[in-house]
Amino acid sequence: MRIHVLVEGQTEKIVFDELIAAELEAVGHYPSSSIVAMKKPAAGGKFRGGVTSWRQLQSEILKLVPGFDLVSTMIDYYGFPADAPGMSDRPSGPASLRVSHVEQRIADSVDSARFRPFLVMHEIEAWVLAAAAHLGRCGGDDPAAEQVRKWCEQCGGPEEVDDGVHRSPSKRLARVWPDYAKTVDGPQLLREAGTASVRAACPRLDAWLRCLLAEQGG
Repeated sequence: MRIHVLVEGQTEKIVFDELIAAELEAVGHYPSSSIVAMKKPAAGGKFRGGVTSWRQLQSEILKLVPGFDLVSTMIDYYGFPADAPGMSDRPSGPASLRVSHVEQRIADSVDSARFRPFLVMHEIEAWVLAAAAHLGRCGGDDPAAEQVRKWCEQCGGPEEVDDGVHRSPSKRLARVWPDYAKTVDGPQLLREAGTASVRAACPRLDAWLRCLLAEQGG
């Protein structure tokens, strides 16, 4: 199957193209990706990355759907547009329940059998936390890696790490790894840890990849 994934930014594209796409290719799929194009600057050209409006995101999804057997997304739930379907009536309970609710409402809104939305809970840095904890290091600093492991344990897993604007996965990484470079260090840690170990620590990521891997054409 021709599977296209619409990603939020450059880091997500690197992770998909260099790690996830290989798994899809191994079972015979033809994966591709593109970064969300949300707005044009006054000077012209196209600003790519960052999701600020559901209307614009929906328009881009609808343009992609006819050209592929399957279209999915790899976009952070953290900071997802408040005007998106399901955001205003999210149920109480675990974050995973709220994210699944929004994904279902998004799928209903696009209304295509070729579309399988996926929101990263809460942001892709949660996967980096999983990788850092697995490798036992964070920027070469073992105490920092130990702190990462404690955060993951306290929150119930890397994907559950998010309790406010200043304590999201990316903000926590910045505290223990001040020179962390999102588009370089994140993908590198994920490469070193391997997708198997990260998937084992991140059940929503694992479920999404299982779904894509199991898709069949025809």
